[in-house]
Amino acid sequence: KQAATNLKNQDISVRFTGDALKPSLSVFGFYAGAGLQGTSASSSSGLLDAFGQSFEGTYPEYAGGFSLSIPLRNRTAQADSLRSQIERNQLLISQQRSRNTISMEVRKAIIGLEQGKAQLEAAHTAASLAREMWEGEKVKLEAGASTSYQVILRERDYTSARYSEVNARVAYAKAMVEMDRAIRFTAAEWRDG
Repeated sequence: KQAATNLKNQDISVRFTGDALKPSLSVFGFYAGAGLQGTSASSSSGLLDAFGQSFEGTYPEYAGGFSLSIPLRNRTAQADSLRSQIERNQLLISQQRSRNTISMEVRKAIIGLEQGKAQLEAAHTAASLAREMWEGEKVKLEAGASTSYQVILRERDYTSARYSEVNARVAYAKAMVEMDRAIRFTAAEWRDG
């Protein structure tokens, strides 16, 4: 939102400094009524006559004209105009960089979510297989075809697989939270910007 406001302000600056490089024409006009004090003996009647003449426009004053200004080799105005354009371009680049960063965060969150889901599925499958192997080893032990050491090893493998599955669930939950944050942040940025 701040970047959009700064860009609007800079657009105004670019237009203003660009206008300083253009010729300007000013036209003016003037009209006024004037009163002259008469030569009567009483000063009050002469003053009244002068006011009357002013309001009636007996002796009007008027003027008119124009002024043309053509800026030739105005280096200061040219420098100001170029500086404004450069600052505007820098703001545009900064705004695009912010958009790219936001877009990259969303893509990164999507990839993290997909990876987290795949890891969770793999860890769940590994835990299921480890449990089946442990249970199979227990059945072999009861039949006398295995040793308690082998059962303990398979139980250890199953526990390790369950631990990995829990870690995968935690990573997947974190990826979902990151995805939600990125989407909310992006929606707010695009709405305000």
